[in-house]
Amino acid sequence: MDEQVQVIRVAWCSLMDLPQSQDWPLQFEWIRVDALALSAKGFDILVLDIKSFHNLEQVKYLYSTIGLPTVILVDTVEQESAVLDWLQPGDETCHRQAVDRQIGLRLQRSFWHNQQRHSLHLDKLTINTNLCQIWTVLIALFLLWRLGIWRLTSLTPNHSMKMGLNDENKTRIG
Repeated sequence: MDEQVQVIRVAWCSLMDLPQSQDWPLQFEWIRVDALALSAKGFDILVLDIKSFHNLEQVKYLYSTIGLPTVILVDTVEQESAVLDWLQPGDETCHRQAVDRQIGLRLQRSFWHNQQRHSLHLDKLTINTNLCQIWTVLIALFLLWRLGIWRLTSLTPNHSMKMGLNDENKTRIG
């Protein structure tokens, strides 16, 4: 039986040579992209090289505007520490001297973490909606409502709900 292999499109924003294919669990298609002309369209993951930018603020700005799982290439521990200050969970750094050995693994971790974040209520075995998790949340909300701890405070015209926690004389709306 032939399995269709998903190809992960990587936007490679670096002047470094593209990595050589290795025996990674995911198949990557490396596409060299000018960081200044980058858009998220058509890419699954992003590699940003600090050397391709004038300063760290430019890297941070592009990272925060693109919204793709990202691996940032760094040269020093100081650069890595600065990046880790604002890097979101699931995104990675990779030292330049370790790119050949680690870039595929770093991309894989970032990609899989992003997939997990979007499949919170999917059963890991069947990839179907995990109704047990959804029912657990609904039962917990029902019990909180019955105990008078939680209440629906309003339903807006676009059908979004505002929920609040009952306090003795105060209502906090979240």
